[in-house]
Parts: sequence; structure tokens; C-alpha cells
Amino acid sequence: MWMVLALLAMGLGCSEEPPEQPQATTTAPPTTVPPTTMTRAPATTRATTTTVAPHGSAQNPFPIGQNVRIGGGWSLKVLKAANILSRTDPGRPAKPADALVVVVDLEMSYMGEGESFAMKALGNLKAVGTSSRLYSYYRGHCTDNLLWQLEMFLARGQVTGQICFVVQDSDADSLVMFLDASYDQDDRAFFSIR
Repeated sequence: MWMVLALLAMGLGCSEEPPEQPQATTTAPPTTVPPTTMTRAPATTRATTTTVAPHGSAQNPFPIGQNVRIGGGWSLKVLKAANILSRTDPGRPAKPADALVVVVDLEMSYMGEGESFAMKALGNLKAVGTSSRLYSYYRGHCTDNLLWQLEMFLARGQVTGQICFVVQDSDADSLVMFLDASYDQDDRAFFSIR
């Protein structure tokens, strides 16, 4: 303690200048600052809608087993999945070796007035596959139960039989059959055969 007093007596630790006074500050009137909020842009959402093609269209053909009115008093039904004839099948038409013969089992019912020929109702029956090539039904001999050989029918008549399409190998698995009743592409009725 003696040491502290001696130092004070010698003037160490004291200054001849007055101690510094704190600087005067001016206070601004209070202001109100609105709080800031972080806003995010709303998340973009995309509505996902599944559009189903019309029933009987190329993208949504009538299923096997469904009876469909095709006009002229007739209705048509594909009875079972189409059969592809073997390239060595003795009943196979003499067509290009790489072509396939697709046999389709059909049932037709006539509910119109008077009489009608079944194949007249099917005059514009065609098939199409992924290549977009159109195939008319084969009018030659390709099976023993051909529908095209049948005769006239009276009201309430019903017939079953087969028709054939000779198609490219690449189209066989994607083939759908369609009836173009009025030659209008919007008026086509498509049938699943696979």
C-alpha cells in the first residue's frame, strides 16, 4: 500500500488535464419502422389431369367382348384375341414371307328391318398398327370359317365367323381394327383385337 501512496505523491497516475467529459448526444425523435417480413413467391403447382380418350377411339378402342352398334341395323363384337397364323400354316395365304396373317373372330347381329348382307356392313373394315399403314381385310381364303362368305340375314339374325388381315410383322402386336362407316375419320369405331 505504501507503494501506491508514493506513486500518487509523485504525480504518476494524475494528469493536469481535466478528465474527458462524455460527448453530448442529441436524440432524434423516435420513428416507427414497420417490421419487415420475408415473403416467398407462391410455389408453382401444375394441375395434372389425365385425359382419357373417347371410348371407341384409336387410343381407347372398344374391348374384346363388347357388342357395338355399327349402323345399318348391325352390331359387331370381337369374340377373342386375334390369332396370328404361323408362317408354315397350310391355310396361310401366299403373301410376302415377312407378312403375318392375323385372324379375328367376330360376331355380328342384325336388328334392322328386312334383310341385310353382313359384309355390306363391314365394307370399310380396316386395321391399323404403329406404322399407321391401313390394312383392308383379306378377301381370299385364310380360314375355314370366313365371315365374308355368308349370305343375307333377316331381322334378329346372328352370325359368327372370321376375317383376316395380312400385315407387316412390326404392326402385329399393336394392331387395332376399325370400321369407317361414313368415310369420315371422326366417325370411326375402333376395336381391340389383342
